[in-house]
Amino acid sequence: MKTGCALLVVLFSGMALAQAPMTDDERAALILYKAGKEKFKAGDYIGALQDFRKAHLLAPNQYVSYYLGLSYARLDRCDDALPFLEGVTGLEGDQEASRVEALVSCRLKAVETLVEAGECERANRMLAELKRVPDSLETRRSSLIGRCETNQAKRLMSQGHCKEAIAILNKLQDIASPELQRERDDLIRDCNHLIAGFAPQTPEQKAAFLLVQRGVAKLDAGDYKAAAESFEKALAVYDEPHVRLMAARAWYESYDCSRALPHVAIAEEKLPEAAVETATMRDWCNTFYLPQDAALDQATRLRVMAIYRQAARDEGRTADLLVQSLSLFDNPKIRLLAGQKLLGARRWAEAQEVLAPIASSSLEAQRLHRMAQFCAADHNEDPRKDALFQDYLLAEAALGRGETGEVRRLLRGQPANPYSARLLALATAAEGDCKEMDSHAALAREGHILSDEDEAVLRTCPEVAERKRLEAERAAMERARAKKAREAMARRIGGAVLLGAGAALAASGGYMFYLYAQDSDTVSSQLGRYRAATDPTMISDLRGEIADTQHLGRVHSGVGMGLLLGGAGAMACGVWMIITGKAPPVQATPGGISLGGGF
Repeated sequence: MKTGCALLVVLFSGMALAQAPMTDDERAALILYKAGKEKFKAGDYIGALQDFRKAHLLAPNQYVSYYLGLSYARLDRCDDALPFLEGVTGLEGDQEASRVEALVSCRLKAVETLVEAGECERANRMLAELKRVPDSLETRRSSLIGRCETNQAKRLMSQGHCKEAIAILNKLQDIASPELQRERDDLIRDCNHLIAGFAPQTPEQKAAFLLVQRGVAKLDAGDYKAAAESFEKALAVYDEPHVRLMAARAWYESYDCSRALPHVAIAEEKLPEAAVETATMRDWCNTFYLPQDAALDQATRLRVMAIYRQAARDEGRTADLLVQSLSLFDNPKIRLLAGQKLLGARRWAEAQEVLAPIASSSLEAQRLHRMAQFCAADHNEDPRKDALFQDYLLAEAALGRGETGEVRRLLRGQPANPYSARLLALATAAEGDCKEMDSHAALAREGHILSDEDEAVLRTCPEVAERKRLEAERAAMERARAKKAREAMARRIGGAVLLGAGAALAASGGYMFYLYAQDSDTVSSQLGRYRAATDPTMISDLRGEIADTQHLGRVHSGVGMGLLLGGAGAMACGVWMIITGKAPPVQATPGGISLGGGF
């Protein structure tokens, strides 16, 4: 009993004398400590942790701290566990072994976190600080040696940076894990295959691979010619498309397209995945390469091509760099390209200056120079200068076809451009509109773009105006003549119709008189019978018949007379309309148009 009491005193008061009484806090802490131990042994680490924390608040000591650290560690809360595990000293036996195991496990977890984050230097430093590692954790520790660097190499490899990956992997000489060692070897093999295009197996491949490695090192160091020579030697030993691509890169960086392009051609055919790179090299060589026999010394030639290379890579300064190169070597092809870039940047005046020396060398150079001139002189509000220039070209073509109205339509939105004003002046001069021509010509003259030939055309405007006036009068006369001719034709046609209708009416009238004559003969016959008749009934009937026939004769006579008179009148009118249906002459007079008198 005294021994147990002394142990509790040691545990909770830290006093050396067993006879010293325990305080109330220490007694309460002891109760919580015992409850916590029971829960810890039963695997209830959360419950145990709560009891140990309360005990530690009442009476902190080594053993409570020890169990606090273990409980935190079992709950995978290593950040909380480490201060307690590191602060406990003086333990022995199983308790010290458990403390060390929990402490090392938490530190290895911290190393694993650093490995995942790619912080290899800190991870390796923490691994080196682990002096006492339990056998149960040795495999875990050894598996972390080189793991961070291997992960880093895998990330670099996935990003296409195999050279950097191999440099890291080659430094890993003390990998303890056989599995990690195999992974390292596989990565090196795969990277070598990606770099050189093959995994060196045969003596030829191994020899070529050594030369490729030397070439890659030279390429990285910027010694492009030496790199190219190493790749050429490797190709002489073992021909492989990836090495061809590397040789192309080296010669390309050496500004020797004559030796780069043959390799580019093979790489284009064999390595479709490198299409963008090979196309870039081919395009640059076709555009910028200056052959050895170019008309300038070797140093200047290389300097000019270095500017070309920089211009191709630095899109923001392409135009300025190309213009800069012209001071060293006036290359017409580059001058044209510089003009295109300046136009694309809307630097019209600079483009005009750059393109002027080659404006007559080709149709494209002429077009671009004209565009630069047009846009530099344009003061319209519309910012789409290139679109305005396209309208200008269409208007120029329309003027050549004599379509002055189309010129006006296309250029009506360009009131502040002297080049457009020139076309409008020529178009209005061709129309004889001298007043409008003068306003356009004034703007064109301000821009100093009217040629002597243009001025000669503009001076003809009054003559054109007079000719247009006469043409308008003649046209009016022709329209009046045509109108009178149509009216005369209508009268003649109407007269003919009336004449025909009158003849038909007269014929009908004649027929009516024929019927009247028939009626008269019938009456004469009836009168004879009437005179000879003696029967009163017959006499009465004949008297009625005679009266009816006489009435019919009067009708035929009246109708016939009306038809004859109507037909005669219609024929007379028709004859008159035919005679008067002659178109009068049209005469131009100082006051306008006069129509001559008719028949």
